[in-house]
Amino acid sequence: MNNIILDKIIVEKNRVEYEYTASGLVKEYLNLDEKFFIEYSIDISDVPESILVIPFLCNMLPISWVCDTEIKVNEIDKDFYDSINDFKQGYIDMYPKVDFKGTLIANNIVDNSYTSSKRTASFFSGGVDAFSTLISHVDEKPVLVTLWGSDVKLTDVKGWNIVKKHAIETAKEFNTNNLFIKTSFRLFLKEGKLGNLVYEKARDYWWHGFQHGIGLIGHIAPYAYINKLSKVYIASSFTEKDRGKVTCASDPTIDNFVRMASCKTIHDGYEFTRQDKVHNIVTFKKNNNRNFELRVCWESEGGKNCCSCEKCYRTIYGIIAEKANPSEFGFDIDNINKIENELKHKIVLSNILIPLWKDIQNRFIENKEFLYEQYKWIYKINFDNINNDFRKKYVNKLWKIIYKIKGKINL
Repeated sequence: MNNIILDKIIVEKNRVEYEYTASGLVKEYLNLDEKFFIEYSIDISDVPESILVIPFLCNMLPISWVCDTEIKVNEIDKDFYDSINDFKQGYIDMYPKVDFKGTLIANNIVDNSYTSSKRTASFFSGGVDAFSTLISHVDEKPVLVTLWGSDVKLTDVKGWNIVKKHAIETAKEFNTNNLFIKTSFRLFLKEGKLGNLVYEKARDYWWHGFQHGIGLIGHIAPYAYINKLSKVYIASSFTEKDRGKVTCASDPTIDNFVRMASCKTIHDGYEFTRQDKVHNIVTFKKNNNRNFELRVCWESEGGKNCCSCEKCYRTIYGIIAEKANPSEFGFDIDNINKIENELKHKIVLSNILIPLWKDIQNRFIENKEFLYEQYKWIYKINFDNINNDFRKKYVNKLWKIIYKIKGKINL
């Protein structure tokens, strides 16, 4: 039988470490040589065990469901415990071909409810989604929560320092505070092997399809308890029109049902397309004379925008489509015209990315009289057919090969 037993939660000032044992086939998907730890930028030593267990469970539960594993813990918060079946149902509905089994056994269920303060928090990576959520709730002055170990590797100290500086400057600009969290939540498991396990039935991989979302949200539990937060925001990655077309572990059918103590989670901005968000950010910055930059890049180490990847290109053109200058948002590019060539001949757009570029194209058409002649190519290009033959033949095969390799080397 597959078992995961949480033997001990070790807390020392701002650090929590989880000691657990695993047995059965589930061991193949856990990196038992890598400690699961979280370090906060605040002291959490007075937080009860029933709250501290939440980050652990938010990252272990999806593994237990797909591996039919029994998890045993000593204590658990009642509000969180009562919400598990609700957000699990989101996964079941999203992946009807996957069997979600597993059980959770807790020796004690503890009521940690409190009278909520007016304080809120928002997960903040520095990108378009995160900034859109921040400006949507600017009057609340949400605490900006930034994780080291999510999209910036723990080995990338230089990159983290840049990300941290950016988050601090943003908090100062918006007159709020920061919470920084260092976490090994992407290292304690074997992401490649888990991706191989679920891909055939889910057509998505582990981080994007199963861990991203509640895996992040769980980290806020100790801070929410200490500060009696009323709600925490996590920015949407997709929009209502993507429902049924795109899967993602961060989805309103999952995130909105995660509760802890008396804090609820809000999957924010689902009504906006990415280009809507860019429009809102550009408009807000212009109308309020604010000074901030976006950080969107996943490709470069060092925490800055590389200005040479598809996501950077997409954001650059999204900003231009709103009649704004990308250099004022943290993008430096020597030759803007190279993007046309890269898109037509080098970058292969997935079915997820094509609608995003079409939204940008539509904004260009709407604002045609305001934009320069050098961008005329984007008015005519057919994004539905761009690199179509290559995309159909090779892209899905390539991703499957990548994840098989990652699985074999225990990533």
